[in-house]
Amino acid sequence: QQRNANGVNIDFEGMPSSQKTAFTNFMINLCNQMHSAIPGSQVSMALYSVDWNGVFDMPALNPYVDLFIIMGYDYYYGGSATAGPNDPLYHFGTTYNYTLSKSISYYLNKGASPNKLILGLPYYGREYTTTSNSIPSSVLNPPNSVTRTFTTVMLNTGGNYTNANKNWNADSFSPYWMFQSGGNWKQCFVDDGYSMRKRFDMVNQRGIGGIGIWALGYDD
Repeated sequence: QQRNANGVNIDFEGMPSSQKTAFTNFMINLCNQMHSAIPGSQVSMALYSVDWNGVFDMPALNPYVDLFIIMGYDYYYGGSATAGPNDPLYHFGTTYNYTLSKSISYYLNKGASPNKLILGLPYYGREYTTTSNSIPSSVLNPPNSVTRTFTTVMLNTGGNYTNANKNWNADSFSPYWMFQSGGNWKQCFVDDGYSMRKRFDMVNQRGIGGIGIWALGYDD
């Protein structure tokens, strides 16, 4: 109210299943108070790409929460033993079968209204040190990776993100840059304009509410 903001986003990460009811009650209470105190305000909440603990009671939350934003990233993350895309659109080809497509289906099937469901997409990726130049490949001495923003890769900071080093993984609809540095193979998975457009296409095809971005500024 003091800063004339439009609303609030709630992002509680790592919640145990024991907090499911308490979190649901908290969100309903918050939504009722926000909407009453600031007419037209918006309450959104972050959803895990994979709801490992089943903590989100979508049928109970859906009538109150304005937007549900899937954190559609870190499917392959800093601690992954296998190098892979930050946000695979489809199955990457490993036994770890979680994707943006499956996350959307999961929350729709759980009861989220399509117009309230937002796909949060990453404007960053990860560069892994790998044991080989194969795809998929094991990470050398995991965890062994660094974050790379969209602008870092597109501006070719360091000189390794060239078109000659750029490849395409058709399974996950993800570009990656592969090169050698310091005697080791590097694989850097970051969306480009083409792959991001394919993710936007899925949002339109599935009829959900739109996209979110993590984070503004990573694209310069």
